Amino acid sequence: MDKTEKNIGKWFETNIVLPAFNRLARREHMYFHRYVDMHAAGSHVAAAPADFQCLLNGLPILVECKASIKNLSLVNCLSDMVEDHQCGSHRLWMNAQGVSLFLFYSDQTRLIEFWMGMDVITARSHGRPLAPPDKFGICKSEELDAYFRTRLSILKA
Repeated sequence: MDKTEKNIGKWFETNIVLPAFNRLARREHMYFHRYVDMHAAGSHVAAAPADFQCLLNGLPILVECKASIKNLSLVNCLSDMVEDHQCGSHRLWMNAQGVSLFLFYSDQTRLIEFWMGMDVITARSHGRPLAPPDKFGICKSEELDAYFRTRLSILKA
């Protein structure tokens, strides 16, 4: 599949996130569910709360994946990429004591940014830009599974 701005998100989920989660599920106490993409299914399914729902070593995590060919960071495209219903779902998830996480992949840098949901939702709802210090972490695409496990173990402690 040739990557375009329109399909880079699906490419990121399928080629980077899904294999990383499968590796984690084989090695750790992890369960995950990938939601059906509303745009791919047309009007046949309701909007999903996120791209993935995970349970990693007892920690419930809602994961939204974003990707871009032209943008270097979620800082540059927050209002265009994060939708109202996603903010609402992540807010409800956090109210239920779950962890909300946004992953952003830049095809230019080949890096994945980790953003805590509260930072993303707060910035978007107040119309302010995300600040780089708000970033929870960053990793290379081939390190996603190890980085995901390590960074999230900090939250469980």
